[in-house]
Amino acid sequence: MEQMLQRILDKLENMEVELAEVKANMATKQELEEIKANMATKQELEEIKANMATKQELEEVKANMATKQELEEIKANMATKQELEEIKA
Repeated sequence: MEQMLQRILDKLENMEVELAEVKANMATKQELEEIKANMATKQELEEIKANMATKQELEEVKANMATKQELEEIKANMATKQELEEIKA
C-alpha cells in the first residue's frame, strides 16, 4: 500500500514538473493579444507589397528624372519664348 502511494506521489510530482514546463513555454492570452495587435496580417503585407515601389523601380525613376539642380541649370542656360521673340524682332 505504501509503495502504491509513493508511486502516485511520484506521478503527481512528474505531472507538476511537466505542468510547470508547459506554463513556462506557453504564451498567455494577454501576450497573444499583444502579438495580434502589433503584427501585420498576410493581407496587410500583400497590400503593402502591391502599393509600394521596389528599389529597382525607384532607381529607374532616379535614372530618368532630372534633379532640381539640373533643372535650375537648364533654366539658367535656356532662353524664354519672350527672349526668343525679342531676339527675332
